[in-house]
Amino acid sequence: MPQMPVTLESLFTQLAAMGGQAELSLQWAADMLHRPSDSFLEKITQLDRQVDLSEQKLYDTCQRFAACHADDTHAVHAAFAISRFALHLERIGDYAKNIVQRAEALTDHQLPAIQGTVWRMAQTAARNLNQLLNAILQQNAEAARLAWHADADLDAHYTSIVLDILPILGQRPQAVVTATHLWFIARNLERIGDHQSNMAEALYYWLRGERLEEKRRFYDSTAQLTSPVQTPLDGPANINSNTPLPVNKLPRAG
Repeated sequence: MPQMPVTLESLFTQLAAMGGQAELSLQWAADMLHRPSDSFLEKITQLDRQVDLSEQKLYDTCQRFAACHADDTHAVHAAFAISRFALHLERIGDYAKNIVQRAEALTDHQLPAIQGTVWRMAQTAARNLNQLLNAILQQNAEAARLAWHADADLDAHYTSIVLDILPILGQRPQAVVTATHLWFIARNLERIGDHQSNMAEALYYWLRGERLEEKRRFYDSTAQLTSPVQTPLDGPANINSNTPLPVNKLPRAG
């Protein structure tokens, strides 16, 4: 059976459908942080399979379109851009599923303030994705530039969350598991922001034929964090004291 000819409009239709799936995944992830539900994990797992299949189908369709329009530079560039958007959307779906998996373990509510900040970060990521998808479908270079700058908001959220979590790891051992899950969720959201940023760069390059070279705000300073206290390698074995035992008080062998 002969395959139907592929048009640029049909590629954008498929991309819009896939974008809607990824957007729904991310919104479910945010909802799971705010209103935990056992049904979210099963639903997002099924949706993630749909996103994966959509990416595979769109990739194949983009390849066929590019082959049929090899003499049309604009068409080929469009096919490559759409294929790249689909790849980033697939990764966003994976991160959203992981967020739901970790959010399911947040049953003790030991850190409500930090969990609220993570939820607001998820809402910001979902809003940014919606604006970016609109920019893609409208082929709007200026909206792509704004979406590229919006990643700084997610970086700021991530840095704030890390700075809030670090003291807890040393001061509240009973909350370490919850803090770790929240840290990984925030990290996943920060990576989602990076994928959105890469999509915005690709969109801008496709529409304008040049890269975004302007300076962008950068708030993720977590890579420069250092421990304020260095524990010596010959420190005391007694975990209840910060003072080494005097030599003459050490227990004798035998």
